[in-house]
Amino acid sequence: MKNINRFKLIVISALLAALQGCAVIYEQDIQQGNVVTDEMLDNLELGMSKAEAQYYLGTPLIEDPFHENRWDYFYTFKQGRDDEREQRVITLWFDSSNRLEDIRGNTEVVITEATEITLPDSGDLNTVATETEPSASLWQRVKAKVLGQ
Repeated sequence: MKNINRFKLIVISALLAALQGCAVIYEQDIQQGNVVTDEMLDNLELGMSKAEAQYYLGTPLIEDPFHENRWDYFYTFKQGRDDEREQRVITLWFDSSNRLEDIRGNTEVVITEATEITLPDSGDLNTVATETEPSASLWQRVKAKVLGQ
């Protein structure tokens, strides 16, 4: 009798330990676009060539064929289960001799809700962004199936 109770306790403890891991679902960090740090922006100087700007910031995410003098760098980062998104949008403008003429955008990192996309006040990216409904997590879908909701 004593061995049976001990066996039940061990089995129940093992099941509880195994089920404890099921409650946590890993969500991967999402990083998109060009990483543009403050140090990289500090290296930019008005009058530098396109090659020099590209050396410091990398290849632009968007090179508009209709505006050859404009380069757009767009970066977003969402960490796992966090509902906040960090984003930065930088636009470089070059003059007719391909020298850096202006730097626009949010040079500060902007933190928003993960469903929002914020474009800088100065200029646009010719992009249409739509807000989507957040999808239900695996746990929410299983709970809805089991409870018939």
